[in-house]
Amino acid sequence: LISRALPPSLVTAERLGYALPEWDGLVKYLHRRGVPPELAVKAGLLSRSPRDPSRLYDRFRNRLMFPIRDERGRVVAFGGRTLATASQEEPKYLNSPEHPAFQKGRMLYQLGRAREACRQVRQVVLVEGYMDLLAFHAQSFYRVVATLGTALTSHQVRLLARHMDEVVLAYDGDEAGERAMLRALPLFQQEDLAVSCVHF
Repeated sequence: LISRALPPSLVTAERLGYALPEWDGLVKYLHRRGVPPELAVKAGLLSRSPRDPSRLYDRFRNRLMFPIRDERGRVVAFGGRTLATASQEEPKYLNSPEHPAFQKGRMLYQLGRAREACRQVRQVVLVEGYMDLLAFHAQSFYRVVATLGTALTSHQVRLLARHMDEVVLAYDGDEAGERAMLRALPLFQQEDLAVSCVHF
């Protein structure tokens, strides 16, 4: 967070968190609080061991945690960025498993906040990840949304078209970012939504 220049006030406002590196840290915490383990499994916070379904373990370990809210501001899932070294075999980002209230291809990170900010200027910036978005928030710019670890979908573009008149794609300037932008452009054309691109 310090290396990305995110101020403590933003960390608090966004309710960013930390998942301990332990396999059962959350298991023990929820047990002490009297939270039924099955509820935590359904919420995607705990997982069952494939070898022994009676054993539970923390789904998120040693990760910076991002609450994911729906358009009404309710937390429906979490995203976690690994803090492990590159040599460890961990996915860089991990989201809660999908459920009826959380489908990655049908939501956008911080859409509710961006919708409010777009009331006067109906233009939004679309970025690829949580940290990219929070870099904008650190500069008090809130007309920004991010995908949730998947390629942009037609449903997400329709969501944007309901609230915005123009989208600015601000993807990484590398080859993968350029490919992602080129794949996204036809989706905006289908919805007749104005789009432009910038490179970083």
